[in-house]
Amino acid sequence: MTLLITKMLLPASKYYLKCPNAMDPIGVTVHETGNFATAMAEISFMIGNNTSTSYHYAVDDTRAVQGLPLTRNGYHSSDGSRGTGNAKTIGVEHCYNWNGKTTTKNDPKYNALYQKALSNGIELIAQLFIDHPKWGTPEAGKNIWRHYDHSKKNCPQRMIEEGYWNTYVARVKARYLELKGGKTVVIKSLASNPDKEGRSTKFKRGDKVRLSPSAKTWLRSSSFDLGSFKSIYVVDWLNADGTIYIKPVGAEWGGNVLENDIENVRNNNIMKDDIIILRPQATHWSGGSKLTDGMKKAEYSVRERINGNTLYIDNGTFRGIIYDWDAIKK
Repeated sequence: MTLLITKMLLPASKYYLKCPNAMDPIGVTVHETGNFATAMAEISFMIGNNTSTSYHYAVDDTRAVQGLPLTRNGYHSSDGSRGTGNAKTIGVEHCYNWNGKTTTKNDPKYNALYQKALSNGIELIAQLFIDHPKWGTPEAGKNIWRHYDHSKKNCPQRMIEEGYWNTYVARVKARYLELKGGKTVVIKSLASNPDKEGRSTKFKRGDKVRLSPSAKTWLRSSSFDLGSFKSIYVVDWLNADGTIYIKPVGAEWGGNVLENDIENVRNNNIMKDDIIILRPQATHWSGGSKLTDGMKKAEYSVRERINGNTLYIDNGTFRGIIYDWDAIKK
């Protein structure tokens, strides 16, 4: 079995609210979401709201989605900023379970999705134990906990009320021992095999890119501003659905975009006194003013290269500063 993992990490600008402290995790805390939303929807909601609640993964019937760096704490265990759950464990939310009124157990469709989410959670947590050998073998109360264990909250609700917790931990332990014995490989980074399962073949990890002029928003998130278009990004992750996780150069945060929303940064070696035209896709001067059709059809002389990637251009009628990727050398 192969579990797909998608990264959709919290922006660093929200660390103060949702994961303010560095963390060296000692194990995993298991949760259930209490609703019927997908893993992607859970992480999107966690990132987008302005409460402190946060968790590292959500898992559904098709994938796991990572929302927090594993080196930052989360607020998922209701035990305060110094409690073991919040301060020292990786929080894993299982999707498709009780919402307080209706049980997935009594709905064949959602019960099947819940069972798949459980299986995927087991795969994820077993691999987390492989990735953190100092944790040792999974043992309830030692390195794998319920939300309930930290604060007496009835979570993971369905596991608790159906008496499934001990079986769940046993399944995690059995899967961990299989993986440790080298019998199979269960989880792979979506950055591997980028030509399979719908991943982008146009880009690879480490490529430097910028937003294309037609880009509008981060996937399922906020709109791009002028600063977004000025930034250079690094391709960090190729998701199985064809979307791409990018980060500004030197930053810890990032977001998912569509393949058509980014393009490779070009190094066109344009220098002072070169004659250039603007590429057809250029839309704005670097300061944000819109380029008119007349401006885009004209030829320009480069008067100066500024700050590495901008050019001061002039043709006697129009003059201003553009990004060098919007220029084509004649």
